[in-house]
Amino acid sequence: MFPQVAAKFFASRAEGPKNPTKAVESVKSAAPAAPAADGKGSVRAPVTYQVKIGDNSHKVTVEPA
Repeated sequence: MFPQVAAKFFASRAEGPKNPTKAVESVKSAAPAAPAADGKGSVRAPVTYQVKIGDNSHKVTVEPA
């Protein structure tokens, strides 16, 4: 759809995700915060759930990307 954009994207893809609003140093040094108490917002620390499907129980852990 946008061939000029795709070539630039794939050339820098191995460098990882980019956040244009923050400096690289501040992104790497930011300490993870606890998840919001209201359940809204992004996951900033591992969260473990006990999920029951039928008669089977499963432990599921969600971690930040």
